[in-house]
Amino acid sequence: MKKLDFISFDKKYVKELNQWQNKENMLGFDGLNQYVVLLDSLLGDYLQFIDKEMSDISCKLVLKDENLVGFLCFSQQDKDHVHVEVMGVNPDFRGKGISGQLLTEFKQKLLEKHGLTKLTLSVNKNNDSGIRSFSKIGTKSQTQNKPNYINYEI
Repeated sequence: MKKLDFISFDKKYVKELNQWQNKENMLGFDGLNQYVVLLDSLLGDYLQFIDKEMSDISCKLVLKDENLVGFLCFSQQDKDHVHVEVMGVNPDFRGKGISGQLLTEFKQKLLEKHGLTKLTLSVNKNNDSGIRSFSKIGTKSQTQNKPNYINYEI
């Protein structure tokens, strides 16, 4: 399986990221609008805002064979722990194991480069596709600190 490339946020991808919501709507998905972006925001604009304005959150774009397949924004919780704040997979690449590959490879990079051993994320209890995806590669945490979310450790 071809490895993924994690690159710093690049505003040249904003237009393509903004088109994801239109693709989702055409395919009958609504994950970006429901679970990722702020109300009345477009994905690329939202991620650009996070990357520029949120000093404690880092954003990475994810490429495979030079195609933009996903993104993730994360924060370091402590010296061994990173939490994925928000992530997504391009609708054109869903159902192909990208989210699992993305999280697995990201955790491996964190371990190799920084010695970080714990990667967590939270998923909305109504996000059935997210729950199915994260249940395949992660372990549900016993600690549930937000009432409408399920925490996973990858």
